[in-house]
Amino acid sequence: MWSICNEILSVSKEMKIEVQMLSPEITADYFAKIEKKYLSENYHSFLWDGLSDHSVVTDSSGWRYLDRFIGDKQCILLFYDLEKWKAAVINSGHELVTLIGEMYGFEFYVFDSSISYLICFNHHDQLIGVGSAKEWVNSLQQGSAPHA
Repeated sequence: MWSICNEILSVSKEMKIEVQMLSPEITADYFAKIEKKYLSENYHSFLWDGLSDHSVVTDSSGWRYLDRFIGDKQCILLFYDLEKWKAAVINSGHELVTLIGEMYGFEFYVFDSSISYLICFNHHDQLIGVGSAKEWVNSLQQGSAPHA
C-alpha cells in the first residue's frame, strides 16, 4: 500500500538522506504544542486553515524556498498519512528540499524542535508561515527573502 511515510523512507534511502521517524507519542506531543501555540480556537478542518497571525504566499514552487529559511538546521516534517499525523526529523533544509523534490506532492508542515516557527505548504500551492517564519514569508511576497 502506498503511503507518504513509505515514500519518504524509500526516497530518503535512495537519496542517502538520513530520516528519523518519530514515535506516535512524540508526534502527538508536538501536534498538541502546535495547536496550543499557533491555532485559533475555532479551526475545524485543515490545520493550515486555523493558523492565527500568519503570512502566506501562493507559489507552486514555494516549497523549494524552505532551505533558505531552515538552512543547515535540523527540522521536523509533519504530515497526515493514512488517517494519522506522522513526523520525521530531517537534518537540514537542503535535505528537506531534496527529499520533497523527489516525491509526489503532498501537504506538509515543517518546524523546529522548539516550535519557534511552523511553515505549511498546502494543496493550494500556498506557503504559510507563523512564528519566526511569518516575516520570512512576508519577504517572499516582496521578492527579497533572506537566507537562514
